[in-house]
Order: sequence, then C-alpha cells, then structure tokens
Amino acid sequence: MHASTIPDGSPLLRALFAALTLALAGAFIAAAVWSSRRAGGRNVRHDVGVAAAGATIWIAGTGMAASKGLLTFAAPPTMMAVLILSMVVAVAIAFSPLGRRLALEIPVVALVGYQAFRIAVELLMHRAYVEGLMPVQMSYSGRNFDIVSGLTAIAAAIWLARCHQSGTQL
Repeated sequence: MHASTIPDGSPLLRALFAALTLALAGAFIAAAVWSSRRAGGRNVRHDVGVAAAGATIWIAGTGMAASKGLLTFAAPPTMMAVLILSMVVAVAIAFSPLGRRLALEIPVVALVGYQAFRIAVELLMHRAYVEGLMPVQMSYSGRNFDIVSGLTAIAAAIWLARCHQSGTQL
C-alpha cells in the first residue's frame, strides 16, 4: 500500500496513540528521576535531561518520518532501519550509567508491572486493524498475542509485591 492510500485512522485512535506515547515517555523520565534520587541524587538533572531529550528526539523523529510516509516495509524497507535503531538505542541505554541506575534502583515490581502498557498498545493496535490501518497479523485477532505479556505482567507484579510484603526471598 502506498502511503497516500493508507487511511489516517479515527481522531480518537490517533489521540489515544499520542496519549500513550506521551505517557510512556513521561514514565521513562519519571523512572530516570526516581532511580537517580535513589542512587544518591548526584545525577538527577543530567539523567532527566538525557531521558527527556532522548524521548523528545525519538518521538519527534519517528513521528515526522511516519507523518511524511517515510516508514515502510516495502522496498526500501525503511521501517527495518527504525527497528534496528530501536534495538541499538535500547542496548545503549541498558549499558549506560542511566540504564544501570534504572535496573538497580527501580523496584523489580515496578519494572515488571510497567510491562502492563502492552495491554493498551494491543488494544490500540487491534483498533488500528479494525480501521484498516494495519494487517490483522499485527493484532491479537491475527498472530500477535503480546497482550498476554501485559496481562502476565500484572499478575507477576502482584505476586512480586505480595512476596516483598511478606518478606519472602525470591
């Protein structure tokens, strides 16, 4: 499908995707603040600046590319470049001082529970399929069952919280 033949999607769907994107970016920035404070507070400003700048650049860059129809799986597959870049950025963050603080200072319950965002993503992706914006295979009506990861994250986070409250060692 050429970019000009793809429908825009309903205003509600677009607003909800934008809201979810901003909420996840906000959660990332909040996690940077929280982890930096828990680590002694020496890098809070730096970590917030890096997290906010990184999230802003990523959202603006991919948003502009998508709005101009530049992201596609057709030849040339520019979307593959974005997926590879996503992995590179994730690994770079994970092995950075900020990533280390996030991993060490954010409680495991929060790290696991955060994955519940996948439920909202999958519900929105299903709606995008219904509106003709993406193939069925990318929704839970097709072959994507990532919603199970989100539901499992909630159950696992509740279990972890109960273990923590009871003093059970994992």
